[in-house]
Amino acid sequence: MRIWNPAAGAQEGKPLTGHTNWVRSVLVFTAPDGTTRLATASRDQTVRIWNPRTRTGYVLPLTDKVHNLKVSHGLLLARTSSGYLVIDVASVPTDAA
Repeated sequence: MRIWNPAAGAQEGKPLTGHTNWVRSVLVFTAPDGTTRLATASRDQTVRIWNPRTRTGYVLPLTDKVHNLKVSHGLLLARTSSGYLVIDVASVPTDAA
């Protein structure tokens, strides 16, 4: 996944790598520590929480394909083929993501 600066018309930094299949959903949210995070969901059955500043990610392996993501009240909601997964974003390690 690439982070693009539309004002500069250029990519910022190196791509975020790790997914092994299509990324189906991308979401920007604010972590409990006040930093900006990205969440990505892929057909590779993972959700990844990224720190765009450090370019590091935390992997949440699932047993089903993830179709989309939504954030609400500090919870990340992942819709999968079999239902919904609710992730408390405060539980994601800030030093790893």
